[in-house]
Amino acid sequence: MRLRILHDNEVALEVKNGAVVCSISEISRLLQVDRETVRKTIRKHSIEPAGLRKKHPIYTLSVVARKVINNHFW
Repeated sequence: MRLRILHDNEVALEVKNGAVVCSISEISRLLQVDRETVRKTIRKHSIEPAGLRKKHPIYTLSVVARKVINNHFW
């Protein structure tokens, strides 16, 4: 197995139970929105983490993305 360092503009997607899960920072990079916007959206809609990665919460990308973009494209 080869490991490589990800740059600031890259994201390694992780699949858990058939869904893509990401950290707040990863979701922010993918959606090209401010990290704080993602964090506030998660809190406002009481979105539960899909699990933990190194003691940090990870969220289902599709759930958070729908709320961040306000259901405009889904």
